Amino acid sequence: MSVRKSGINLKLHLVHGGLTFFMFLELTVTGVLLMFYYRPRWSMPTTTSSCWRRGHPRILRELHRWGAHAMVITIWLHMYRVFLTGSYNRREKFNWGVGVLLL
Repeated sequence: MSVRKSGINLKLHLVHGGLTFFMFLELTVTGVLLMFYYRPRWSMPTTTSSCWRRGHPRILRELHRWGAHAMVITIWLHMYRVFLTGSYNRREKFNWGVGVLLL
């Protein structure tokens, strides 16, 4: 079985969609875990200190926060690459519209 060289030619600017999806998964997991520690009566610093007392380090909240920032950056980079290469002009015109609306 042979593989075309263009099929394995991976460039950095082509992985932003996958990175965005990975960030979405990371935000989902950390969000669900943080949900178990959230109490509506508490402020966020109280929730953080409560997580710390229960043996759950504050790193979970920081992972969630930095993951959100990284996801926004990767979305912008992905949309910028699609716009510059004109990929939205082909059959993905509907996907481009959905992506713009989601952004």
